[in-house]
Amino acid sequence: MVRIADIAAELNVSRSLVSKVLNGRLGTSFVRPEVADAIRRKAGELGYRKNASAVALHKGRHQAFGVYMHRLGTAGSGIVEDLLAGIAFVASSQQQRMILEFFETEDACRALLKKTHGGLMDGLLVCGVTHPSLTADLLAM
Repeated sequence: MVRIADIAAELNVSRSLVSKVLNGRLGTSFVRPEVADAIRRKAGELGYRKNASAVALHKGRHQAFGVYMHRLGTAGSGIVEDLLAGIAFVASSQQQRMILEFFETEDACRALLKKTHGGLMDGLLVCGVTHPSLTADLLAM
């Protein structure tokens, strides 16, 4: 995995400059256009990708949400697949990851909610068969 430090070392510039250029956060920092272009070009050549964990730590967001589903419809009807495909399409268009879990009973859902860690996802969508008795459990999260 290529790091900002690797790009900085290759170009003999500071890590903070590479970070600012790649994140579009130059602020009042001045950098010659040819240096900024060289940084972007080198990042592309080396296959640099942002570290998702570092971004999440910095932003306080994980770009992920949970989908907990109690299956609905007749098996083979495609209703679950269509619903999940729609959710996944929108998630992808917003650069979000989807964490999918299925449950069959209210107790199984409660068990999922207990193991749900806010440090892994920014939100939760519970769908499928409705369970009004789970409202208090969901609000307590």
